[in-house]
Amino acid sequence: MFRQVSTVVLVLLAALGSLAVATAEEPTPAPPRNDREVIQGEWEVVTDWEAGGRDTSSFSSRGHIFVFEGARIFPVDGGKRADPMTFSLETSKRPKQIDWTWKIEGITMLVRGVYSLDGDVLRIAGVAGTDRDPPTRPTRLESTKESKHFLWELSRRNSKAKASVNSR
Repeated sequence: MFRQVSTVVLVLLAALGSLAVATAEEPTPAPPRNDREVIQGEWEVVTDWEAGGRDTSSFSSRGHIFVFEGARIFPVDGGKRADPMTFSLETSKRPKQIDWTWKIEGITMLVRGVYSLDGDVLRIAGVAGTDRDPPTRPTRLESTKESKHFLWELSRRNSKAKASVNSR
């Protein structure tokens, strides 16, 4: 009887041990990445709307690039990297908010905007101003004739995804 009980106990212990080993070896899923992590890298402006109309003379026609590194954005135009701007994201607001600032001749320039980030497509609606005359943030991802807002659609560089505007 003792031999049968000890055999059953050993079998149960072996089963529990293999379960513990199997559980320990299973990879734990990575935590969801936040927007600050996801936005890092090179983004190309593929569509540029100003005052409700497509702007063909500006960023998108020249293949303008923005490089997000840490808390900085580097504009790249014609292969040349410009001085960095700092940016911040507010993901708890709806729509999500993005701001960036830079200095020109002692004046702090700033953009207040809203954004959406969907995989390799980044959409930003914003308006520029200064710290002396701060702009009013857009409330939607759009550019209308009545607004001074821009709407950019960017695609992650080296990605097969391409942004396209179907509606405004």
